[in-house]
Amino acid sequence: MYATPLLMFSLLSADLSKVDIPQGLRPKIQQELMQRIEQYKLQEMNDCRSKWIAMAGHDVDSSIIAQFALLQIPYNRPSRPLKPGELPSKDTVAVRPLFSLAQIDSLLQDSILISLDSLLDQMELRAGIQRDTSLQQK
Repeated sequence: MYATPLLMFSLLSADLSKVDIPQGLRPKIQQELMQRIEQYKLQEMNDCRSKWIAMAGHDVDSSIIAQFALLQIPYNRPSRPLKPGELPSKDTVAVRPLFSLAQIDSLLQDSILISLDSLLDQMELRAGIQRDTSLQQK
């Protein structure tokens, strides 16, 4: 990191008149040295500029974040709406049994009678079939 500036300083401070360089090469060396110095200056300027831009960007970002925190802008999702009051039911008829006890009793009696009738019919049929088969065997 420090080698390049040190080398440049030593090259610039060197007195080329004391060095045994042929006269025809001296202007070319000077020209090449000046080109390299200009390239170095441009490179350093670009590096410094990019560092300063990065630092300025960081400062700007920090100040925007600080202002945002000071303004206390709500960035969370919105709060939930309030729950509505209890809604009245659409059906206002009171609940009652489908059948009264008297109806249930009569239905049960009817179903028992029907069951008994069918059972008796089946028994009579069996008895009649058994009589027929016993008559045929004799």
